[in-house]
Order: sequence, then C-alpha cells, then structure tokens
Amino acid sequence: RLVVRRVARCTFALLLILLGAGSAAAMPLEEYKSRIHEALTAFDEFWQEAEVETGTGAEYIARAGAVLEKIRKLVPSDEIIEWEGGRVRVNNSWLGEDLRNYEQTPASDPRRAETLARISQRLTALEDRLNELDGQNKTIATSKEQEKARLEAILRRGEYGEKPPEKSLWERFKEWLNNLFPSRNPLQPGQTSWLSFIAMILIFGLAAGVLAYVIWKFLPFFRRKDASLKLEKRGARVVLGEHLAPDQTAADLLNEAEILARKGELRAAIRKGYIALLCELGDRKVLTLAQHKTNHDYLRAVREKRPLLNEMQKLTASFENHWYGFVPATPSDWTTFRSGYQQTLKTASLLSDK
Repeated sequence: RLVVRRVARCTFALLLILLGAGSAAAMPLEEYKSRIHEALTAFDEFWQEAEVETGTGAEYIARAGAVLEKIRKLVPSDEIIEWEGGRVRVNNSWLGEDLRNYEQTPASDPRRAETLARISQRLTALEDRLNELDGQNKTIATSKEQEKARLEAILRRGEYGEKPPEKSLWERFKEWLNNLFPSRNPLQPGQTSWLSFIAMILIFGLAAGVLAYVIWKFLPFFRRKDASLKLEKRGARVVLGEHLAPDQTAADLLNEAEILARKGELRAAIRKGYIALLCELGDRKVLTLAQHKTNHDYLRAVREKRPLLNEMQKLTASFENHWYGFVPATPSDWTTFRSGYQQTLKTASLLSDK
C-alpha cells in the first residue's frame, strides 16, 4: 500500500508539471496567423449574413452565437506568441468586449453595425501586421558585409564622384550677355560696353514686367480659392471608428492626445495622435477620409509620394504595435511618435510646395 501511494503521488505531481508546462507553452507565429485569418474569414461571412438577417429568428440567433463563440476560441484574450525574434504576450481583450457589446445591443440599434465594422477593421489590421512581421523575419538574413559591399558599389558610381565647381548664376549671365553682344575691341579690366549695359537694363525690365503681369493675373484666382476653402462647411466624420464633431480639428485631437499622455494613457494617446494625423492630411487634401477605410487604405493613398509614405509607415507601425496589443507603450514611444508626427507634416508641406 505504501508503494502504491508513493507511485500515485509521483504520478499526480508529474501530471501537474506537464499541465503547467503546457499552459506556459507559446504559440508559433504561423499558427497564430492561421487562427487570425480563420477568425477574420468566419467573421466576414457572419457580417454579410447579419446585413440581410433581421436578427430575431431563433435559428439565426443560435447560428450567430456559435460563430461568435468560435471566433472567441480562435482569438483568446491573452496569448503568448513565439517567432524568430523571441516571444511576446498578445492582449486581444478588445475582441471579447466588442463581441459582448454587440450581443447586448438591441437588433434595431445602429451601433451594432458600427461594432461589426470596427471588429472587421481591427482583425484586418492585425492580420496585415502579422504578415509584415513574417516578411521582416524572412529578410533578416542579409549580413552587414553584404550591405557594406552594396553601399560601396553605389558610392563608386559616377554621379557620386566629385564634380568641378560650377560657375555662379551672375557669371553665366555675364558670359551669355557678352556672347550676345560681342565687342570688336577687347575691353580693359574694369570697363564695360554701354551697349551691354543697356541690354542688361532692358532684360531686367522685361523680366520685372512679366513677373508683375503674372501676379496681377493669378492673384484674384488664389484669393477666390482661399475664400472658398474658408467658407467650406465640414460635416461629422468617422475616422478609424472615432466619431468627430464637425468643428473638431486635428489640433484639437492632438491636444487631447497630449492630455492622455500626461495621464499615463499612452496607448490611447498614440491612437488619438494617429487619428489627428489622418485628419490633418485630410484637411490638406493629401488623402480622403472615409468611415470604411482602414489605416492601410490611407497608406495606399500616399504610395505614390514615397517620402511621405516612409514617414507614415513608421507612425502606422507604432499605432498598430501599441493599440492592437503587441508592445506596451512607454513615454519614450509617445515622444518618438510625437516627433514623427511633426516630421510627417513637414514632409507633406515640402511635397505640396513642389
């Protein structure tokens, strides 16, 4: 009997150890990507069905409950993900909260549709970010020696070599003027031809006249355009699920983000700052805001403007990392985001001036 008890105790202890090791096991990134994709596919099918169903039939309610429960199991609120870069704890508690709000909201309430749109948007962004992480892991293999050799090859090109100093604009103008009115007799140093002097006055006078005419011709047009922009009325907007008042500006949103950051709510501050950036670019006509658009839709809108796209990709990555739960936000993250915000607007201004 004593031997049997000892064997039973050892077996029970081993079982507890195995259970603990299983609970602490991390999920591979590929499996997590597959589950997110499966959850997004199931949710989109459910969303399409929800748009045509009344939501009152017993069969539909049972089917909806089964689909939502499946999504909860595919995307748990807390999970450890493992990939080549290490491990990270992912917090997807937002999904459970949104699904619970959807189930508790009456079928006739329009907020149900907004909740579904928000869930689809966040799952899509999460899947896109996972694909980007996977792509980055596959390109890490490039060695520093290869990068150095590539840089040296680029620097050996002719366009990067030293160029002789060019003549100044004034020297080129004098040379052109002398070729235009050549003098038969060589002039002594310090002397100039009276004919060249008169030609110079005529050319500068003609240039000033053309410039004055252009200003006079186009100044009323710019005034009318500026007046029309000031008179343009703006309605309520929805950006990334955030409802904005008609008179709410990007500066107001950025100020709210600063207040959230001072309170220590850094994730919310980064999200509010990202929405402020989109509103500012929308006001500058760089992109068009729409309720159904995601952050990747806005990135695609500026893909032709490469310098601006590079800056926006950094802020979008920061927004996705911290808002969707990949990395906890720190004060330095907010400082970096704030600096990137200003740099993005500066880049947009430079592109608009060209």
